[in-house]
Amino acid sequence: MMMVTALLNITILFMFLVRGVHCGWSAWGSWSDCSRTCGGGASYSIRSCYGGRCSGENIKYRSCNIEACPRAKGSSDYRAQQCSKFNDDKNVNGKSYDWIPKIQSDREKSCALICRAKGHDEKVEELAPKVLDGTPCFPDKKDMCINGICVPVGCDYELYSTAVEDECGVCNGDGSTCKVMKGNHRLSPDISRGFQGPVVMCIDITTGLEVDASQCEPKQKPVIESKKCNEKQCPPKWQPAPWSACSKTCGGGMQTREVTCAERSNSVMVRMPDLHCPGTKPATKRVCNMDQCPMWYPEKWSECTATCGSGTKTRKVHCRDIQRNVVNGCDPDAKPVEEKECVSKVVCIKEKVFEAEKSVQEFHAESFEPRFFIGEWSPCSASCNGTQTRSVICQVPIEFTDIVADVPDDQCKGEKPVEHQMCNIDTCSNDGEADDLPGNSESGTVYPIPPSNSVEEWVPSFEWRYNGYTDCSASCLGGVQTSITECYHASEDRVVDDSFCELSETLPLVQQSCNNFPCPPRWSIRGYSPCSVGCGGGIQHPLVECIEELAAGSGNTIILREEWCTGPKPNITKPCNFVDCPPAWKTTEWSQCSQSCSGGIQTRTVTCSQMLAFGNYLELPEPFCMEPRPAEEKICNEQDCVNAVWVSQPWSECSVTCGAGLQIRAVICMTQLPSGEQQFTFPSDCDSLPEPPLLQPCVGPPCPVIEEYPSPKKEPLIMGDASHFVQEKFSTKLIFAVGGSASVFPHVLILLKCPVRWFKKSQIRWHRNDQDIGENDVKAKVLKDGRLKIYSVGPEDVGSYTCVAGTASEDFELSIQDKSLSATVAESNSLGWAVGKWSECSESCGDGGIQIRKVHCEALMSDTNTTKEVQEEFCQFIEMPMVMQPCFQQPCPLWNTGDWSPCNTRCVEQFTAIQRRSVHCTLPDGSRVPKKHCNKREKPVARQECHTDNCEAVWRPSKWMKCSQSCGDSGTQTRTLGCVYKGRKQPADVKYCREKEKPELVRACNRIECSANSCVDAWTYCTMAKRLNMCQLKNYQEQCCLSCRQKDQR
Repeated sequence: MMMVTALLNITILFMFLVRGVHCGWSAWGSWSDCSRTCGGGASYSIRSCYGGRCSGENIKYRSCNIEACPRAKGSSDYRAQQCSKFNDDKNVNGKSYDWIPKIQSDREKSCALICRAKGHDEKVEELAPKVLDGTPCFPDKKDMCINGICVPVGCDYELYSTAVEDECGVCNGDGSTCKVMKGNHRLSPDISRGFQGPVVMCIDITTGLEVDASQCEPKQKPVIESKKCNEKQCPPKWQPAPWSACSKTCGGGMQTREVTCAERSNSVMVRMPDLHCPGTKPATKRVCNMDQCPMWYPEKWSECTATCGSGTKTRKVHCRDIQRNVVNGCDPDAKPVEEKECVSKVVCIKEKVFEAEKSVQEFHAESFEPRFFIGEWSPCSASCNGTQTRSVICQVPIEFTDIVADVPDDQCKGEKPVEHQMCNIDTCSNDGEADDLPGNSESGTVYPIPPSNSVEEWVPSFEWRYNGYTDCSASCLGGVQTSITECYHASEDRVVDDSFCELSETLPLVQQSCNNFPCPPRWSIRGYSPCSVGCGGGIQHPLVECIEELAAGSGNTIILREEWCTGPKPNITKPCNFVDCPPAWKTTEWSQCSQSCSGGIQTRTVTCSQMLAFGNYLELPEPFCMEPRPAEEKICNEQDCVNAVWVSQPWSECSVTCGAGLQIRAVICMTQLPSGEQQFTFPSDCDSLPEPPLLQPCVGPPCPVIEEYPSPKKEPLIMGDASHFVQEKFSTKLIFAVGGSASVFPHVLILLKCPVRWFKKSQIRWHRNDQDIGENDVKAKVLKDGRLKIYSVGPEDVGSYTCVAGTASEDFELSIQDKSLSATVAESNSLGWAVGKWSECSESCGDGGIQIRKVHCEALMSDTNTTKEVQEEFCQFIEMPMVMQPCFQQPCPLWNTGDWSPCNTRCVEQFTAIQRRSVHCTLPDGSRVPKKHCNKREKPVARQECHTDNCEAVWRPSKWMKCSQSCGDSGTQTRTLGCVYKGRKQPADVKYCREKEKPELVRACNRIECSANSCVDAWTYCTMAKRLNMCQLKNYQEQCCLSCRQKDQR
């Protein structure tokens, strides 16, 4: 018993392991296209559940395209459009109806497509279980149907929103934006739907605010007039039709719609070619109803209802969705059977197992105890002195299951019943043998065979027995096993030849299902791609998907990600279109232009060739190619050659006062005149020349290096500057380094630096004339970074200043300069701004250029009677001249276009040709200049596609070839077909002609009796065959008999 319980536990654990491990949701996918282009639609995003069960929804929705649809006269609403789709499909009693919506007041049924027959109000049918997403639940309401459920929509047009409008018409408002007032009428301009005119409003004269029209006197309302506006025809735009119903309700279907390019003309939409509409054409197909369809899931078969003989097995079959929830929607015709016949291996016994008077409680109490299960006796092995056998097995039923387990015989109570006995012992004709046997002498009486087998003459018996089942007919998705029946020697329990058993007693065949589990993912080829070429031999690639079959039958296959399939992905290509292509011109690439300007020549090779079925080319004489021969030469680089050079302007000053910096300059394109002078030209004239650099590095005096944290291992080192400075220009602040001297103007501020290495600057000390400068000094202050600041230098500050850094020190001598220079400048009446020459204009044409010049302050020195450049501060009260000004050159040339040519030039595809127009680079006066002077990026297109009926593709047959025979009864004529554009010889793609009826290509000819000496040419090009020495071939000798024979006679 314990062994059986452990086995059951292991089985249950294995079932949980097979079900897989829960992995959770994937990320949400991208939003789908909106279900409607206007009037309020829905878009959805889906996610996948990997592994076990996931909580939550696998799809979410949002509203989109909420703007109202334009209502044309006679147009129907969205629900009516869906009903009308069934006008030709729904036939009742052989009669077609026009279907219109039947509005439902019940909210639960509002999203089913329930329609009634027009003119037959009693005829109401549900044509689809749910309407398309975005369909309003009720007329003039915002609530919309999503996946067959009516979803509330607020005034903010958001799904599941509770927002409503207040009494002022404001969404989610509080009613505070309007009130009732008295007032007068006022006119307000308005523009609406192609008419302009004033709108009459009632205005409160005290506040100027608009109020309800009922507050104004109706008789005083002004009479308004309107006029037409915006009468110019609107450009074409894409006009998508509503999406069709999904081709499937689950498992991934397809929706289609028609998208046309149209423009409005006299209130009527006129269809236009697609190339006339701007932007990308909206999608015409999309997937829908991606939820996996529910499937039938059968449970395990029960045990056979009969413990012996024949009985039945049952099982439960449930319709479940992808999350294994029980749902409706499975195909009832595909439901697996829930009951089947079964045959037990145990033969039924005829003795009573239970006493009739035993109660049901006693039966149940005894039924789960081990007991002997006894089978029926086998037929007697002989008509005289035969034997019979039966099965006696000690078994125990497992509580709460249908399982019966075999246990050892000692587990059953009582003595084990006998399994063998004698039979037909009194039917023998041999006297004396039967009389010696004990027992009753009545016919049919049987006696048990003693264990010692005391019967001396025992006739062997043979019987049919079940011996297992055949292998399963399928490795997955459910197969069938059939019982194996063999002939046994009953007493020896061994298999013998079937001829020993009676054929009429053969046991019935028993079948059982097996391998009822999904197949593992595998690669599946669902088709092939279109052929890579139309002729000359191409290939088709397989369209391979990774699939898993969940159950047998159609609709039970799902598509998986490719990484779920093991093994290499099939790439079995197959050949296609191995037919000869028609003769055509073959061209090589254009050669390089012979000149870079003033017009050169490009060349290429042009030959007539035919691509044969296996991709090789056959070069043919030029008459074989029917189309006009392409050009072998063309003119290139037509622009004029210009003698232009780059002219560089002077470099600017260095961008820094010390260390490394940059200098910039302007570069102008100029041309050389015959007189030798240079003049401005367009920058594009110098495009072929290397442009001089606009930047260059510059280096000033070395910048002082300051070491913030000196190394304690070295002595301090002060890096002084031994230069002497004499102030000539007025400045309010001067900076010096110790080691030198300076003569400055009075009242300037001086900063003294003490550049030191290997010493902390915060510990630097300063002395003035050997006296320490402390914190309380009123004229000088030592800063935290070690610098000394001297305020408003005066006579008391003259002297020697010493920087002390540990053991190192350095002096600086300061003196005050004679004030005569500054006084002369300050008192001079000849101060003023001096200006330099204007630079060249930065642009060679147009009004976007600028000019610059140098401006500085000059003073007349009274002592020398000369002018000298001084600081700008001296001229700060004099108006400074302009440093920069705009400059205006000759007008820049612009692109000028001509009218488009008629749409009747060379076709590019069916109903589409090319039209051209002239594009020139011109000055404002209309004179043309070379195209290089205009901006290449702004050049308008000179050619475009256009729609024309002259480019309709049709079959064009060639002339009939000569008859294959000059006489007899087998002569035929053939001709070739070419797909060309109607009315011209230009070839078209064969795909445009495939749907058109082909002309006759073969016909009978010369069906007359032959004379003795008939020798004629049966091929159009026999003279060509003669020139190409083809008469040596037997085929040409027969087809070109006359031409080849003339050659032989020469």
